[in-house]
Amino acid sequence: MGWLENYPRAYYDKYEQVDVKNHGDWYQVYRLPGRVYAIAEPQQLQEVNAFLIIGEEAALLLDTGMGIVPIEPLVRELYQGPVLTVNSHAHFDHIGCNHQFASVHVLDCDYARRIAARGLNYEDVAGELAEECFQFGPPAGFVPEQYRVPPYDIVPIEDGHVFRLGGRNIRVIATGGHCQDHLCLYDENEHILFTGDLAYFGAMFANFDNELFGTSDLQRYTEQMQRLDRALPQDAVCCVSHNDPVLSRNDFHTIAEAFAEVCRREAAGESGNSAPAGMGFDFGEEGKQPNIYTFDGFSIYTRGSEQEAE
Repeated sequence: MGWLENYPRAYYDKYEQVDVKNHGDWYQVYRLPGRVYAIAEPQQLQEVNAFLIIGEEAALLLDTGMGIVPIEPLVRELYQGPVLTVNSHAHFDHIGCNHQFASVHVLDCDYARRIAARGLNYEDVAGELAEECFQFGPPAGFVPEQYRVPPYDIVPIEDGHVFRLGGRNIRVIATGGHCQDHLCLYDENEHILFTGDLAYFGAMFANFDNELFGTSDLQRYTEQMQRLDRALPQDAVCCVSHNDPVLSRNDFHTIAEAFAEVCRREAAGESGNSAPAGMGFDFGEEGKQPNIYTFDGFSIYTRGSEQEAE
């Protein structure tokens, strides 16, 4: 199975790893430029990254990971002051430890409110907790069938909201497309864009249309990518939520151009290849086979047409 190969990932060698006492056997922490910690979960299929952004008076935690192992003790180890928690969006791999914090800031919409009130259970994400979704099997003490994300309290925010951390302003950019509550964060002091699931090297998804994962919009996704691509200064860098935690400014431009190409092709009635069914790609899309467009280092999944579920 491809994702199980080439572990540990060579791209982590570019970053300074931080030794931690709390759950260092599951999380890997990397110190990035600009007073940012990447908190990675490389042993699980999603290879998700959370980010702890440090200011002079407070810190901001973007996303809380899978919820397989508690993240709050690790965050407190890295930073002892006030921590604001923010979700890039309400998908399972970004909200798993939300309930460990007093409240979580989310882009205000019905979808985000519904997931916060509902939480998640094992049946929602069982396919992501199978044995083959872990590099070395589930961690000690974790029982997949007992997985649950309890409901959590939220603080609704709007596009343009600014988090002031002391000497550091973090601006919210609403970027629906991947799903309707998706947001990015822009660090106005350090010129860092925190992309969430909007852009990264790997499989990017614009194919959702269900209660659990919300609704994707390829046209809006593309428009948001192009808008950010025009606005980002040339010295900007991107901290991304899956796989290699950092993309260059040129990498972001390349991905934005790819989305524009996919949008043009689908508008012209073309389609990509039929995506393989199975682990990591279905995400509850019963009866729908996504299209996949493959580029150098990444791919884009779109909704495709209705088909009989196999």
